[in-house]
Amino acid sequence: DEPGQISRWKGEPALVPGRIGQAAQFDGTRYVEVGNVAPFDYEDKFSISAWVFPEGENGGAIVSRMESDTDERKGYSLELVEGRFHINLVRRWLDDCLRVHSAERFAPGQWYHVVATYDGSKLFDSVRLYVDGQRHTLDIVVDDLQQPFKTPDPLRIGSRGTDVRFHGRIDDVCLFDWVLPEKDVQILS
Repeated sequence: DEPGQISRWKGEPALVPGRIGQAAQFDGTRYVEVGNVAPFDYEDKFSISAWVFPEGENGGAIVSRMESDTDERKGYSLELVEGRFHINLVRRWLDDCLRVHSAERFAPGQWYHVVATYDGSKLFDSVRLYVDGQRHTLDIVVDDLQQPFKTPDPLRIGSRGTDVRFHGRIDDVCLFDWVLPEKDVQILS
């Protein structure tokens, strides 16, 4: 797979008017496998940026590079679950991971620009969340990342592994192999 090229849709492709040009429409059944891009691990610095328009209360995974069909779920993801943005860096889901979510809930039915950054230090303070250019407070779910989480599974848009599918529109997904400074996050928003 060429970096930046969409490998394949899983389910019927759907493009609709987006925040910037066209957006991918997700209905909880379809997702996009992008391929072997953004193979980040626990000592890497990286940022994930996307415009999202959640529809209904379901939310789902926005971007993930996470194992499918295993109990461990090794990898990383940015998700919207019950109105909260979640950032998951996982070796083992329950005890060797860094999992956080926004303290604030976000209502469905409007566009949000979301950016997650990670500085590679394996600590709670290494993760930042920005929504519409503003840094948001994070609540800790688990703060005990100790081992690599790199996975051979492909990068996916609209799905964590092959489940936790997104409901709504996703547009302008960008991944960076550095921590975006706050001023750059504001420019993207």
